[in-house]
Amino acid sequence: MGVVVENNLTDTSTVNSILRTNSATFHPHQVVADYQETQPGGITVTQQIIPTAGSVPAGGSGAVLVPFFAPIPATLLTGIIRVTFHIEGVLDDGSNVRTSKREYIFVTCSTSGCNSTCL
Repeated sequence: MGVVVENNLTDTSTVNSILRTNSATFHPHQVVADYQETQPGGITVTQQIIPTAGSVPAGGSGAVLVPFFAPIPATLLTGIIRVTFHIEGVLDDGSNVRTSKREYIFVTCSTSGCNSTCL
């Protein structure tokens, strides 16, 4: 799934006329996700680390591809699943940063063909 990240940092190349470089480009390297089945007695799986990559320029936005159901524990969940996550990465200047938390709802199906009766 593509997660759109908006980088609200200012392009620093306009501030530093000597070096004329932008140190505010965001380079994501991992997603930290918590999974919760929403039905009563549902399973909760926390702190799953999902490797990812990309680049989001300062003052811009970009899609970061996240394979949300790559961690083995997440593949065992079924039904309606709430995923709360944030993306961690670094800026060009080496600063460690992370996005704010977001939430997605996924509907899974455990039968072959997954038709409307599963939803």
